[in-house]
Amino acid sequence: MALVAPDGADIITSMTFPPLETDHRYVLADGAYAVSNDPTPGKTNATNVVTFSIKGQAFTDKIVVEMSSSAGGSIRYTTDGKRPSLFNGTNYSGPITLTKTALLTASATGGPFTTEAFIQIAPELENRTSDIPLVIAIADWRLSQTNQREMTFAVIEPGTDGRAHLVSEFQISTRGRIRTRGETSNSFPQKPLRVEFWDVNGDDRPLSPLGMPGEADWVLNARYDFDRTLLHNAWIYELGQWAPRTRFVELYLSES
Repeated sequence: MALVAPDGADIITSMTFPPLETDHRYVLADGAYAVSNDPTPGKTNATNVVTFSIKGQAFTDKIVVEMSSSAGGSIRYTTDGKRPSLFNGTNYSGPITLTKTALLTASATGGPFTTEAFIQIAPELENRTSDIPLVIAIADWRLSQTNQREMTFAVIEPGTDGRAHLVSEFQISTRGRIRTRGETSNSFPQKPLRVEFWDVNGDDRPLSPLGMPGEADWVLNARYDFDRTLLHNAWIYELGQWAPRTRFVELYLSES
């Protein structure tokens, strides 16, 4: 979005918004932009949107997060990405110090839900960067083909320096579930994975990572023994025929 001079060419100021998932909108609350899941075209925007002091990101030791709402009133939150309610969650009373991975989901007085993921990583990973997007997937237990595990999932895209930094703001973060994928490939050291994005109710949550169309079900396709160059499939997909859209990413996976 940009403010353009009267000549129609010179840009006075601009800002970039990541793609929105279906039925979501950007709102301005407490001087900062947040994502709301209750679109209201033609109506006054809701004022009881919860705003986080920082966006979701990775951290090593601990991280402090604050919440606010311009409408005032009580804020209730959960740390597992599930829907806050009278019987689930905690009343916000002040800054939250996180010392482990958390998917903070908050709502103010019955307003829309706001979610940000904060993922703890090992200190030796703090300075990791890549020239392709980074994906972090934290599963709650060891993965298999038959058992789907709950997960926290995040995507980091390269910044203005052309590199994606593991400790930087997430472009996408969500809860969901994950499992390994395939029969023969389950014996590979590097296994393909199937992931499904969830909303606060555990229903499908279509997201658009890395500019691809919105969808809740995705595959992280590691062709370990069949295509060790990681080029053949991607090259075939680019020949102009109907084929899955693909992006190369660097994955950090924890199974515990």
